[in-house]
Amino acid sequence: MALLSIILAHFIADFYLQKDRMANNKEKYLRLHMMHHAVCLLVALLFIWGRNYQSQGFFQYVLFPLIIILTTHYFIDLSKINMGKSQRVRDLLGSYYDLKLFISDQILHLLVLMITCHLFFNLPFHFVFDNIIASFQSGVTLSFTDKFLFLAIIIIAATSISGHIIAKTLGNPSINITTFEGKLTFKSDSLDDRSGKLTELNRGVSEEYHYLLLNNRYNRGRTIGYIERLLVLILTYYSAYPAIAFIITAKSIARFKQMEDRDFAEYFLLGTLLSMLFGIALGLVMRIVLGG
Repeated sequence: MALLSIILAHFIADFYLQKDRMANNKEKYLRLHMMHHAVCLLVALLFIWGRNYQSQGFFQYVLFPLIIILTTHYFIDLSKINMGKSQRVRDLLGSYYDLKLFISDQILHLLVLMITCHLFFNLPFHFVFDNIIASFQSGVTLSFTDKFLFLAIIIIAATSISGHIIAKTLGNPSINITTFEGKLTFKSDSLDDRSGKLTELNRGVSEEYHYLLLNNRYNRGRTIGYIERLLVLILTYYSAYPAIAFIITAKSIARFKQMEDRDFAEYFLLGTLLSMLFGIALGLVMRIVLGG
């Protein structure tokens, strides 16, 4: 329960409370980001402290773990920022360097959380792996609290975490597919030259301008992806696999005219396949652990 609580607090602060402007300029907003983590972790540690230890040993079960997790988190994020700026590191990591940095960053954070639980909450390392293996063999019996925490983690993984991985895998296409909102057309009709006084330059001019309207405040593509993966997650949990095909069909119909563009078609296909992969995989994990 302690590990699940801390992981949930980490995911909430790292993904839901960290807005795009913070993620894109993390060096500027690093202190604010750490404040988010401090609040979320403090709530989680106080919950563990009151539930498991009857509000005894505040320093051991709340203060010391909080300091260690925040300190390591700060230096891991700072290292990631500096590595992202280094051209040598980019050349070393090669393609998808941003995705590799993101995954490495999250793995390090999770390792720190596991080590902290081992040091302060007497959670053996083999306990986690034994439960993972047992869940694939005969299932693990979880308490209501553990089920709630696990379900919350799965939902965050299916929405925000997988969304970040998909976005970093696809990159930033120039067509800005995920933020497309509409098109405006302005047309100046040919001028009536009955008087014969218009110049040759002005006579019979017809121009048409097309503007793409991009809405950065509300990203519909991201929201659609979240809902899509949640639906796939639920359908997989209940083994309703044929219904998943209707989701893909609905997306294809909505984007039918744009599928003529090869770049868009490849972008759409790769994004859909990755979204389905995450939704189905997490749905299977949820069904194995929670039973379905």
